[in-house]
Amino acid sequence: MKYLITGGAGFIGSHYLNYVIDSDNQYVCIDCLSYAGNLDNIKDCLNKSNFKFIKEDICHEEKIFFGLCYSGVFNGYHNSFFRRCDK
Repeated sequence: MKYLITGGAGFIGSHYLNYVIDSDNQYVCIDCLSYAGNLDNIKDCLNKSNFKFIKEDICHEEKIFFGLCYSGVFNGYHNSFFRRCDK
Protein backbone atom coordinates (compact mmCIF):
# COMPACT_ATOMS: atom_id res chain seq x y z
CA MET A 1 0.00 0.00 0.00
CA LYS A 2 1.19 3.55 -0.69
CA TYR A 3 0.89 6.28 1.95
CA LEU A 4 1.22 10.05 1.82
CA ILE A 5 2.86 11.69 4.82
CA THR A 6 2.49 15.48 4.97
CA GLY A 7 4.99 17.26 7.16
CA GLY A 8 7.12 14.14 7.04
CA ALA A 9 10.39 15.96 7.68
CA GLY A 10 9.05 17.67 10.81
CA PHE A 11 9.14 16.37 14.36
CA ILE A 12 6.07 14.10 14.39
CA GLY A 13 6.12 13.07 10.73
CA SER A 14 9.80 12.14 10.76
CA HIS A 15 9.43 9.98 13.85
CA TYR A 16 6.53 8.18 12.22
CA LEU A 17 8.45 7.68 8.96
CA ASN A 18 11.56 6.39 10.70
CA TYR A 19 9.37 3.91 12.59
CA VAL A 20 7.54 2.50 9.54
CA ILE A 21 10.05 2.88 6.69
CA ASP A 22 11.26 -0.74 6.87
CA SER A 23 7.76 -2.11 6.24
CA ASP A 24 6.60 -3.45 2.88
CA ASN A 25 4.62 -0.27 2.18
CA GLN A 26 5.61 2.72 0.06
CA TYR A 27 5.74 6.27 1.40
CA VAL A 28 5.51 9.66 -0.28
CA CYS A 29 6.59 12.51 1.98
CA ILE A 30 5.56 16.10 1.25
CA ASP A 31 7.20 18.87 3.26
CA CYS A 32 8.07 22.49 2.48
CA LEU A 33 11.06 22.31 4.84
CA SER A 34 10.04 25.36 6.85
CA TYR A 35 11.15 26.01 10.42
CA ALA A 36 10.43 22.47 11.67
CA GLY A 37 11.06 20.37 8.56
CA ASN A 38 14.61 19.20 8.02
CA LEU A 39 15.98 16.51 5.71
CA ASP A 40 18.34 15.41 8.48
CA ASN A 41 15.27 14.13 10.32
CA ILE A 42 14.58 11.61 7.54
CA LYS A 43 18.11 10.97 6.26
CA ASP A 44 17.73 7.20 6.80
CA CYS A 45 14.62 7.19 4.61
CA LEU A 46 16.05 9.12 1.66
CA ASN A 47 17.95 6.17 0.17
CA LYS A 48 15.12 3.65 0.57
CA SER A 49 13.45 2.34 -2.58
CA ASN A 50 10.00 2.56 -0.96
CA PHE A 51 10.35 6.29 -0.18
CA LYS A 52 9.89 9.44 -2.23
CA PHE A 53 10.36 13.00 -0.96
CA ILE A 54 8.58 15.99 -2.52
CA LYS A 55 9.55 19.50 -1.42
CA GLU A 56 6.28 21.38 -1.67
CA ASP A 57 3.90 23.45 0.42
CA ILE A 58 0.58 21.65 0.92
CA CYS A 59 -1.17 25.00 0.37
CA HIS A 60 -0.39 24.62 -3.35
CA GLU A 61 -3.47 22.48 -3.90
CA GLU A 62 -3.14 21.89 -7.64
CA LYS A 63 0.47 20.68 -7.39
CA ILE A 64 -0.43 18.41 -4.48
CA PHE A 65 -3.49 17.01 -6.28
CA PHE A 66 -1.55 16.17 -9.45
CA GLY A 67 1.31 14.77 -7.39
CA LEU A 68 -1.06 12.46 -5.57
CA CYS A 69 -2.71 11.31 -8.78
CA TYR A 70 0.67 10.68 -10.41
CA SER A 71 2.12 8.78 -7.47
CA GLY A 72 -0.97 6.62 -6.81
CA VAL A 73 -1.23 7.37 -3.08
CA PHE A 74 -3.93 5.36 -1.36
CA ASN A 75 -3.85 6.56 2.28
CA GLY A 76 -2.48 9.57 4.08
CA TYR A 77 -1.27 10.88 7.43
CA HIS A 78 -1.52 14.62 7.91
CA ASN A 79 1.30 15.90 10.14
CA SER A 80 1.77 19.31 8.57
CA PHE A 81 1.07 22.10 11.02
CA PHE A 82 2.21 25.67 11.51
CA ARG A 83 2.72 26.87 15.03
CA ARG A 84 1.29 30.34 15.53
CA CYS A 85 1.94 32.49 18.56
CA ASP A 86 0.27 35.89 18.44
CA LYS A 87 1.66 38.24 21.06
